[in-house]
Amino acid sequence: MKYIGAAYLIYLGLKAAYKIYTSHKTDIQVPDAQITKITVPPAHKRFAEAILVSASNPKTVIFLSAFLPQFVTAEYSILSQFSVMYLSIAAIVISIHTGYAYLLIRMKSRVAKSVNGKFFPSLSASIFIILGVGLGVST
Repeated sequence: MKYIGAAYLIYLGLKAAYKIYTSHKTDIQVPDAQITKITVPPAHKRFAEAILVSASNPKTVIFLSAFLPQFVTAEYSILSQFSVMYLSIAAIVISIHTGYAYLLIRMKSRVAKSVNGKFFPSLSASIFIILGVGLGVST
């Protein structure tokens, strides 16, 4: 599982680096009239990908499997107890992610202007690759 995770991190980093390289290369070689805007995938596709990533995160599954049972009592319906726990965790995660999204939207124009939109994508691609290699060689 560790090596699959490491390979996936390296893949994401290389994919991002390739995207940066090809987008900046076309900015130089293609006239402005021919440059097309980057299209954002529809909301349902982004939502489905987010659910898949969250549901397949083994650390989350292991944590919740170890953490939640201590709050379950035999006197009440297990379904209702897990429903309340699920809704509570979902509300917390949604609140945190909404805060992140708001903060990033507010910072977007400042960051794009300050480093011309090239530094952070390159940095994040490098971090993914470094973390993937580090995970792969760790014992």
